[in-house]
Amino acid sequence: MSSLEEAGYTSVSYSQGPTPESNTQRLLVASTKEVSTPVRTPTTSLNAGVEYTVDTVVYKEVDGTQILADIYSPTKAPGKAMPVALMIHGGGHMTLSKKAVRPAQASFLLANDILPISLDYRLCPEINLIDGPMTDVRDACGWVQTSLQAIVRSKGITIDSDKFVVIGWSTGGHLAMTTAWTTKEIGVKPPRAILSFYGPTDFESGDLDVRRAEMYPERQMSMDKIVESLPTQPITSYDNGKVDTTGLGWVRPGDARSELVLSLFKEGNGLSMMLNGISDPNWRRRPDDSRVAAISPMAQLRKGIYTTPTFLIHGEKDEIVPFHTALKFADALKVGGIRSGFLPVKGVKHIHDVNLTPGMETWKKQVLPGYEFLLQVLK
Repeated sequence: MSSLEEAGYTSVSYSQGPTPESNTQRLLVASTKEVSTPVRTPTTSLNAGVEYTVDTVVYKEVDGTQILADIYSPTKAPGKAMPVALMIHGGGHMTLSKKAVRPAQASFLLANDILPISLDYRLCPEINLIDGPMTDVRDACGWVQTSLQAIVRSKGITIDSDKFVVIGWSTGGHLAMTTAWTTKEIGVKPPRAILSFYGPTDFESGDLDVRRAEMYPERQMSMDKIVESLPTQPITSYDNGKVDTTGLGWVRPGDARSELVLSLFKEGNGLSMMLNGISDPNWRRRPDDSRVAAISPMAQLRKGIYTTPTFLIHGEKDEIVPFHTALKFADALKVGGIRSGFLPVKGVKHIHDVNLTPGMETWKKQVLPGYEFLLQVLK
């Protein structure tokens, strides 16, 4: 870039992306015309100097459905027991898969001798939120404590099963937070700490039941047509591979499942769909208050059940999950005496960390404080 500028080009930039492959080969661009170019910050390798393999295993099987996890195993195991970090993808509880996590953040965990594991889970609405995603993520916590060591032993890896944390993005952040109480319900140790990126925290207030995200398109299919197009059995991943036209990365107008996700935050029908599931012919009915409280971190915090140290990262201009709900939950954690942290990120919307890597100034401002919190708790 310096040589191109010295040669007289007024605009220079290069390609950069969130995966190792997109940073192995680069496209260098230069123009003699003044044009707007992305700001690029030279960074260290995405794997932060730690070589690893991704091993896919079955962590749970139910009704013939295998639920998978990706274990990011370091090629050279550290000489001490590794804490574990479960990573939970977002996607409205209804889309995406274990591949939709942040490689740079997994690499950062490995560089700090923490074993990252990304989870699939059964997606709504073929199964309801409590019996599907929440139960699967909860059971993964038990799997870490009872079965994981035997799986990674062949890699020379030793884990400290008592030291595990859970990290989630968007609705994955919500699922991460639910492990604070669902684990206790079955006698499993809860995580040492939770890191939630822009996850919903309060399902009782009504803030998630109103129209929002007006910058995104309306659904094009009728709700009946959408429901008819969905499978009858639960699935554990979904990505139709078409080009994204909304900027969310996983919402694609004209695709039945994406149309459904659009309707959740544009029409306020999310609770009925998620808590009843489409296997219930009366899924449109308002769910019982007790079931709403059962999925709500704020409700569990008010009951005194939510006690896990938690760090929240949330964009002040979030168009999907209102910023003020995160602020309110952060304040409630403090009042409740729960070890916690809150990072409000100025000027950013819902998904703001996808392309951030260690070494960037934006990484330091928008991501790093959350991981420093996890490291402090684990120590």
